[in-house]
Amino acid sequence: MSTLQVNTIENAAGTGAPNFPFGLTTTGGENLAVDTITNAAGTGAPTFTNGIATASFVAPTVQAFLSGSGTYTPPSSPRTPLYLRVRAVAGGGGGSAAGPVNGVVPGTAGGNTTFGTFITCDGGAVGSSIGTGGVGGTVSVTTSSTVLKAVSIQGGYGSGGVEVSAAGTYPTGGDGGVSAFGGSGAGGGSSPGSSASPNSGSGGGGGGSTNQPGYGGGGGGAGGYVEVIITSPGSFAYSIGAAGSAGGSPGAGYSAGAAGGSGYIVVEEFYQ
Repeated sequence: MSTLQVNTIENAAGTGAPNFPFGLTTTGGENLAVDTITNAAGTGAPTFTNGIATASFVAPTVQAFLSGSGTYTPPSSPRTPLYLRVRAVAGGGGGSAAGPVNGVVPGTAGGNTTFGTFITCDGGAVGSSIGTGGVGGTVSVTTSSTVLKAVSIQGGYGSGGVEVSAAGTYPTGGDGGVSAFGGSGAGGGSSPGSSASPNSGSGGGGGGSTNQPGYGGGGGGAGGYVEVIITSPGSFAYSIGAAGSAGGSPGAGYSAGAAGGSGYIVVEEFYQ
């Protein structure tokens, strides 16, 4: 047996409340329990929009996209979703290597993530060397009556590397910027930076030095992040931003940076 909860119950003429047996009223907060809902003629089930039926609840479904490009297509079974929630992040920038000169051997920026013609998440910038980490990527959303922006967050900035000129002390690398999904890479001490987690969109860590003064590598910036509600589901082209690559070591005693995290799109499909 199902429970049908309603705000108002009227008589057939639509002029007021109906009469219930056993003293039930429409104002007492009771639940009306029903076995069957029929159409007005009593000949079968009523017709609902968007494929909704009198059958059981349909749980949300999810499609996730981890790399490359293609076309998102909403499911048609058990029915077409009423609306979508799309969450997307761009690729994180790579961390730079340590080196004797500011800006030596930078990594590369993260790639952009797109969905349809209305979402573009920019990738995080590459970390430079001393004092400057990579800038976080921004987001562009073209809203409309069917595309509603819920959340838009610029990616976190990477940390700058440390400058050390005295003999016997060595520079450390900066941490990667953090995206809304977390998972950034740490800067290296006397070692290479660490990579950001795959599909996190966060920045890679900058490299440190093992036995040379100079400049620690800057951490890469994180990719921009967005959440959008789409009230008219359809097929949409998508592209996942690639991870920014690491800056390689320029020579003995200087450690490499690390790669950023690749982008990610997750589409949640809702039926009620």
